[in-house]
Amino acid sequence: MVENRLCAPDENKVGHYGSPKGFYPGIMEMKMTGFSGGYSDDEGVTHKGNMSGWHTAFSIFQDPGFAEIYADHYRLAVLDFDGLVVMVRRIPLIGCLGGLLGGPEEHGPFESWWQEVRSLGCSYLCIHTNVHAAPLDAHLVSPADDCNFVIDLRNGEEQVLKNFHRTLHQNIRRALEMSISDRMVEDDETLRALYKVFQRISRGGTLFEIPPFALLRDLLHSPYGEALVVEYDGQIVGGLFLLRVSNVVYAWHGGPDPEMRHLNVGALLHYRAMQWGISKGFSFYDLGQQSLSENPGLTRFKMHFGPLLKPSFQYMVPQSKIKGLAVKALASLFAKTPRGRAMIPGCRSPRAG
Repeated sequence: MVENRLCAPDENKVGHYGSPKGFYPGIMEMKMTGFSGGYSDDEGVTHKGNMSGWHTAFSIFQDPGFAEIYADHYRLAVLDFDGLVVMVRRIPLIGCLGGLLGGPEEHGPFESWWQEVRSLGCSYLCIHTNVHAAPLDAHLVSPADDCNFVIDLRNGEEQVLKNFHRTLHQNIRRALEMSISDRMVEDDETLRALYKVFQRISRGGTLFEIPPFALLRDLLHSPYGEALVVEYDGQIVGGLFLLRVSNVVYAWHGGPDPEMRHLNVGALLHYRAMQWGISKGFSFYDLGQQSLSENPGLTRFKMHFGPLLKPSFQYMVPQSKIKGLAVKALASLFAKTPRGRAMIPGCRSPRAG
């Protein structure tokens, strides 16, 4: 178990959200401010932070080692364009049907990476990035308020805790008083039990797609993956699958078991993951990517950690009209099957709960 250094919030200070005692601003009124990290609350107070040195969670798709593991489980081919990594689905006689490009900003500015892939010839090229690509705005498919929720770990645990809303402190204390324990996952048996929790969270993959167990297993035994579980009375009641992305710990999948939601372990889960990240020398913790307005309950929960908001963009760029029609026809035949949903590999977006 990671050492517990939970401290009480200062109830007399001005809240992290710019109003007395941690008042939480209206979700729908929050506006992201540029690309330095931060947001404006509904009282007009702007919150910014230093995100220098932060690497987008999508940049892991530019790591050839990760790309090889990921592509192997989805039957994709990995292409390298002078260091720019792209994964594509190829069909004999047809060629490239769909492509996935994550974190291209790691390669350079828009002009440099777009020049490499603009003539790739896929039906669709799905691009995940945290840098706005204005020339592709006609193909933007993500919500306007899509963003990553990022916690700065560089000043240590005490500073991180000071930014927590008092509700989180209460929930963490309550979980600890109930003797809820936590541990990092090291064996396949525990990971399989955690995977069952992921299946319940996603309602068997109907709410969102979860990666195949074999992919998580291979990542766990690689330099890229870690997993954390919390247990109560000998039973796993929640967990996270984490990705090591340069100097960032990325909460890719997970959360509390829906059947054990009354235990309220979500705050403890992320707190322990942040503690682990600090102990290992990581600079940032990413709570995951989502729209601010489409899931206001989850947004409210994540905002209680005092994150910086980093705008996120997903583009679906058509490159071949004929191949695009072929993909739509094939996908419609298998619309309710994993085969159909996997027809365009770029539709899989890195996710955390």
